[in-house]
Amino acid sequence: MLEALFLALPVAVAYGWVMGRNSLRKAQRRESSILSKHYYKGLNFLLSDQPDKAVDTLMKMISVNNDTVETHIAMGNFFRHRGELDRAIRVHQNLISRDEISNKQEALALLELGTDYLLAGFLERAEGVFLQLLEQTQHFDIAQQKLFNIYQVTKEWNKAIDLASASIQITPNDKHLYILLSHFYCEQSKALLEENKRDEATSLLKKAIMIDGSQVRAWLDLGKLALASENYKEAYSYLSEIPKRDLDWLSEAIPLLEEWASKNRWLGSAGRGC
Repeated sequence: MLEALFLALPVAVAYGWVMGRNSLRKAQRRESSILSKHYYKGLNFLLSDQPDKAVDTLMKMISVNNDTVETHIAMGNFFRHRGELDRAIRVHQNLISRDEISNKQEALALLELGTDYLLAGFLERAEGVFLQLLEQTQHFDIAQQKLFNIYQVTKEWNKAIDLASASIQITPNDKHLYILLSHFYCEQSKALLEENKRDEATSLLKKAIMIDGSQVRAWLDLGKLALASENYKEAYSYLSEIPKRDLDWLSEAIPLLEEWASKNRWLGSAGRGC
């Protein structure tokens, strides 16, 4: 009896293995069938020009199979390219809300969502998304560039300066970052001048030159400020640097140099008259 039991044991194991494989195959076929049903149903809604129903149907697919994340991202991008940004946002937001997607997939969905927000004009939301992506190496460069674009549109020069300064600490050999930082200092200086904060503006222009000496605009603006303050010696020292840095800017400097020369001639005549 005991020997018969041992002889029957391999048969039982083999039977269990076969039944298990059959059960797994049935589950896979059932899952594939459900997925196909949702896919073709969503496709039908799209072809019938019912995109809202298509979005709802396609979003159900992710709970069935995590491999459909890329399909959802592609679908969101499809809506975005059609100009249907509200639907693109819904698709990408739905992906981010799911616990079952990987960190890599979530980062990709965030990148697409940030782009949706940016195109829709939701700059504050876009900023929040791209700030999150700064923490991830794979999308750092894109997020950084998007944030620079946002800050230039919104004229938030302090934020632009902070981001450029922090980025230089990470990639100190990136010359483009120094050019950007210098440019942002010039823009912030311009904003301060509009508030009649001349000393602070002058300080920022000098910082711009320290960051990037080829920033001709900073030399030009410093020359203008020095002329306005009747500091003619300093004005000449700034304006004379312009042709050394970039001859294309010489036409901008010539009227200021002529003003400097006329003031000096007048001052020289006044001195001799005394």
